[in-house]
Amino acid sequence: MSRVYRKLFTKEDPWMIHKVLGLYCVLNFVYRYAWVWPRTGSLGYSAFDPLSMASMTCHWLLTCSSAIFHVLPRRITSKPTIIWEEYRLHAIAFTSHCFSLYWLAYALDGASSVWAQAAVALAWRLVVDEISRRHGESGKTTVRGRHSYTLKPALVALSRVYSLYQLTALASQIWPSDAASSRRQGGASCQLADLAFNALIAIQSSAFLMTLVRKSLVRWQTHAIIYTGCLVLSTAFIVQCFPVWQFWAALAALATLRIVGNVSKYSLWFSFAGYAAHTQLAWKK
Repeated sequence: MSRVYRKLFTKEDPWMIHKVLGLYCVLNFVYRYAWVWPRTGSLGYSAFDPLSMASMTCHWLLTCSSAIFHVLPRRITSKPTIIWEEYRLHAIAFTSHCFSLYWLAYALDGASSVWAQAAVALAWRLVVDEISRRHGESGKTTVRGRHSYTLKPALVALSRVYSLYQLTALASQIWPSDAASSRRQGGASCQLADLAFNALIAIQSSAFLMTLVRKSLVRWQTHAIIYTGCLVLSTAFIVQCFPVWQFWAALAALATLRIVGNVSKYSLWFSFAGYAAHTQLAWKK
C-alpha cells in the first residue's frame, strides 16, 4: 500500500484537487450506470437541473486539472497504453466537447438540432487535429493510427474496436435525440444531456488507466479489460437510445468508409449530419 500511495499522491497535486475530483467522478459513474440507469432508463442528466450542471462541471474540471501533471512528451509506440502529452490534450478536448454539448442542450431548451450538434462536434475535432499536428507523429492518430510498427496483435485489434466506439459515440451525439424523435424511433426518450455525459466514461476511464499503467500500478491487460467494460456500458446505453435501423445503417457506412477507406472525417460527418437532419424532418411529417 505504501508503494501505491507514493505513486498516486505526489507533490504535483499538493491540494489533492485532482484526486478529490477523480474520486467524485468514479463514484458518479458507478451511481449513474449501476443505480440510476437500471431504475429510470436514463442516466439522470437534465440541461435544467443545477445538480446535473455541477456534476458535468466536476467532470470537466477533473480533465482540465490533469494539466498539472508531468507526462511523456511522445508516445512509446510499443507501449501505447502509457499516457503521453498528445493523448492527455485529446482527453481534455473530447471532454470539453461533451461539456459544450451539455450546455448546447441547455441552449436548445430540451430540443434537438442536428446541425448545431454537428457544428460543436466538428469544431472540437478541429482542435483535436491541431493538437495532433503540434504534439503527434505524422500518419499516426491516438487510436486509429497506422500500425506499421511492431505491436501486439491484441492491441491492434483492440484499437480497431476503440475506433469504432469513438465513431458510435459521436454519431449518438449528432443524431436527433429529443423526446419527439425518440418516440418516432420507438425507443426511450433520450436527452442530449445524457448523451453528452455518456461518452465521458470512455474518455476519463482511459486517461486514468493509462496513468496507472505509466506508474506500473496495473498492466496493459487490466487497462484493456476495464476500458472495454466501460465501452460496453456506454454502447449499451446508445443502443437503448437509438433502436432504429437508419442510425445504425448510416453509422455502418461511415465506419466502413472511415476505418477501411480512410475517407476524410469532415466530409463523412457532414454527410451523416445531412442524412440525420433529413430523417428528422421525415419523422416530423
